[in-house]
Amino acid sequence: MAKKKYRQSQAESRKHQHISRRVQRQQRLLLYATVAFFALLVGILGYGILDQAVLRYHRPVAKVNGDVIRGKEFVIRTRMHRAQLIQQTQQILQFAQLFGNDPQSAQYFQSQLQPLARQLNNPTELGRQVLNSLIEERLIVQQAKQMGITVTDEESDQELQGIFGYYPNGTPTPEPAPTTLPTSTLSPTQLALVTLTPTPTMAPTATPNPEATAEGSPTPTVIPPTPTPYTQEAYQQNLAKYLEQMQSQYEVDETYLRYMIAASLYRRKLMDIVTKDLPRTREEVWARHILVKDRETAMEVLKKLSEGVDWNDLVAEYSQDAATVPQGGDLGWFPRGVMVPAFEKVAFQLKVGEISPPVQTDYGWHIIQVLGHEQRPVSEGDYQRLREQKFQDWLSEVRAKAEIEIHDGWQNIVPQDPAIPQELLPFLGQQ
Repeated sequence: MAKKKYRQSQAESRKHQHISRRVQRQQRLLLYATVAFFALLVGILGYGILDQAVLRYHRPVAKVNGDVIRGKEFVIRTRMHRAQLIQQTQQILQFAQLFGNDPQSAQYFQSQLQPLARQLNNPTELGRQVLNSLIEERLIVQQAKQMGITVTDEESDQELQGIFGYYPNGTPTPEPAPTTLPTSTLSPTQLALVTLTPTPTMAPTATPNPEATAEGSPTPTVIPPTPTPYTQEAYQQNLAKYLEQMQSQYEVDETYLRYMIAASLYRRKLMDIVTKDLPRTREEVWARHILVKDRETAMEVLKKLSEGVDWNDLVAEYSQDAATVPQGGDLGWFPRGVMVPAFEKVAFQLKVGEISPPVQTDYGWHIIQVLGHEQRPVSEGDYQRLREQKFQDWLSEVRAKAEIEIHDGWQNIVPQDPAIPQELLPFLGQQ
């Protein structure tokens, strides 16, 4: 009996040991699972922090013919563009306070603020513009290098020095802009059509009697101070301060600053090649018109013209274009692309002195008379705008042929800084 109880006790002991080992094994598995869970959780959180702080800025936002644009560069340039927009807004508001007292000036400044407000109020749109400019910048550099265009370190140094007004080899002489030729001499036909306003002759200014000057009281001569030379040391100090500011505000180091300068020089050189054959003259028309509300009135004006009624009298009686009535409906010289298409088409088809039949546009009905038609020199301002337009047209063709990939996710890293100053918010439609 005792032996039987002993064997039973041993069996129960083994059973308890088995159960104990199984419990311990389950506890270890639970512990491992808990540790793994927390490790996974920490990993997920760590990856999220790493992704927010580092990884997302190293991912590509676009690729241009294999050349990668990463998120960090996109963020840097967006911050810089945003700061520039804020600065432009502040400048316009300052000018508006000084010169925007009358309604017309106030309307002008408001029209200048609207495109700035659209970008600052819409970060996605602002980011899209910056991304497009980066893509175009890559295309420009690629095309320039393919054409054999180079930018040397010396050229970049000179450009950087010029930004700070430092010219160790002397201040460069600005290239003179081509002089606009004077207006051509009017032909007998034109002289018969228009009445020239005589230029008033100014009366001669009286010369002061030298005896009226009191003896012993000569006009004092103001000697200007001698300008302080801008030394290499001063330039390096200013550059160092600027780089420190760029690093702290936009994370731009000297290497990237020099890249942006080089890209600007590549663009300038490439534009010179693309636009080298752009003419400095263009076809223009000099015309005047009478604007009326309907065709019946236009036919009535034509009838009176055929009967010999003076053009200027009819302008004063009929024309609804108040801005040109004092000048007899004179619109001056204009190239193609300025007037609405229907008006332009007729104006460029008429011979000098010829009067058109009624021409309908959204403004009403026009009677047009051409006073001149010739190739005329382009002003320097217009020439630069034409150069930019031709270059952009060329760049659009290059972009259409390029292999461009824009990756999703760039919208999530558009920066909201620098912040818009509180005093600007009401002018941008924000509260």
